[in-house]
Amino acid sequence: MDSAKEECRVTSNFTKAQERMLYNLERRLGIVAYAARDTGISRDIHYKWMTSNPDYRKMVELLDELLLDYAESRLLSFIKRSDFRAIMYLLQTKGKNRGYSRYWKKKDESDTHSDMIINLTSQKDAEILAKMLGSWENIRVNGVECVEKNNEHGI
Repeated sequence: MDSAKEECRVTSNFTKAQERMLYNLERRLGIVAYAARDTGISRDIHYKWMTSNPDYRKMVELLDELLLDYAESRLLSFIKRSDFRAIMYLLQTKGKNRGYSRYWKKKDESDTHSDMIINLTSQKDAEILAKMLGSWENIRVNGVECVEKNNEHGI
């Protein structure tokens, strides 16, 4: 992040207050209210700087991108540890074009509880997921409900 700051500093002259605000935005993970309070300015001043100073806005946007990069790296660390929820989140967001999706349905009209339905395009992926979950319940392949292949083991 330091090299990104240096890149913006070379092309811009920030006031001391703007530099403090950028530092506090980084420290407070982009939460403007906390960073502004720590800097001793109002949120309105920050937003005024965002509209009046393109270099300041660029730096704030860069800090937001770096925060997303950090969050993605943490997600990947969970995936590397085989955390099922992290894996499913990634598949449902980045794997949509491969058929991984999530949608909700009601069991019946009187039931207010919703189940997660996992729709896959590959029978092989469905078998792997069923093995991980220990059940075929709520797994679909191309929208068709799967049935248990082996009653003894449920997969």
